Amino acid sequence: MRVSTACIVCRQRKVKCVHQGKPPCNHCRNIGNVDNCVLYTTKEYSQVRGPGTKRKISTGSNKLELKKSIEFALQHYPELFFLNSYSSREELDTMDTLLILSMNTLASLFDKTLTEKEKKERYINLETQFMSILEDNKADTVLIMQCSIILLIINWQKGKTYKGYLVGGIAERAYKTLFDLSLENDSISNNELCLRTIWSYQLITLSLREESIEVVKSRLHKFRLPIEDPQCTSENAESPVYVSSITNGKNHNLTSLLIMSSEVWIDCLAWLVKGGKFFYKEAPWDPNSAWNKLEQKIQSFHDALGEKEKFSYSNLVLSFVSGKGNIYCSMHLTLMISGILIHREFIPFIPSDTDGAKGPYDKLPWLSEAPSGWWQQSATSVFEAAKNVSIILDISRQNGKYSCNI
Repeated sequence: MRVSTACIVCRQRKVKCVHQGKPPCNHCRNIGNVDNCVLYTTKEYSQVRGPGTKRKISTGSNKLELKKSIEFALQHYPELFFLNSYSSREELDTMDTLLILSMNTLASLFDKTLTEKEKKERYINLETQFMSILEDNKADTVLIMQCSIILLIINWQKGKTYKGYLVGGIAERAYKTLFDLSLENDSISNNELCLRTIWSYQLITLSLREESIEVVKSRLHKFRLPIEDPQCTSENAESPVYVSSITNGKNHNLTSLLIMSSEVWIDCLAWLVKGGKFFYKEAPWDPNSAWNKLEQKIQSFHDALGEKEKFSYSNLVLSFVSGKGNIYCSMHLTLMISGILIHREFIPFIPSDTDGAKGPYDKLPWLSEAPSGWWQQSATSVFEAAKNVSIILDISRQNGKYSCNI
């Protein structure tokens, strides 16, 4: 057997470990892993690793850096609900090293203190470790899904959409494995981590599915919504809430509301993809029209929100004070943009010689004889929603929480 001396990172990357007979090697020096670089002979490495044991992955980070990486990820990707399960120092201790590496690699994409070479090294290290864990039959399915979601985002962010879809396929396989499992046989905190991971995957990939609307919506109704406190006990656990069970006037947790609003988004998107007004060929003011049902669904959602959840300037500011600004903004942006998209099909023509809005240029037969003031009301809805979107973006910037997803 060939005997060589190399560090764990280089062995798992299957690259030559260049060193001067003592740590750190050149690679660990480049990626900031100086303190954790340890050289092993082939025999020593086999003893350290052991048959079937978990790979030791060096992340080259401390808790402060990890916490910043998590805050960064939640700022730009509020759909990563599972990260809320690692909010305390004790919970950070339970985070798998591969997930830590994933978080730090995602955050490094926007770190101006790192060179492009250093960012590339981190990404290669993550990709290598991720592929290694796929070979482990005992690997945690939830961990695989979490890391594949992060890799999916990283590849999209880097413009590597093809590789992103490949990683998405791995996440889908993990999802299908969890889909058929009973989540009631574990602790509440573990169940919640699994559920939040599933919901993260569903929302991150919501607009990319090639399935029918019925199938996509059935996936949303399969699992209960996340609870407010990811680390609650059975004594203070909330009653299960599902996508279709929003209660008028009651304050729900914002994570659940963001997921609920995604169903509204799906319905509006489906209406547009089918062809909108040219497919349905019905007057939007008809109470039985598909458009009117969507409009009522959006309005009903707004009306059902509790006082702390409704859109207002004061609630917007308070949401950032409480640390939930990005989820609050994402939920309202989903509803506002859904409304703008369906109203866009009926953008009225407003001539300069009149104060009132009129119908569009394309005088379709089913758009004649609109009720008095309907076009004016439609125009007002569009401009009001656009104004509120602008307010959200402005407050987000003021709080330093502007999201690259917005």
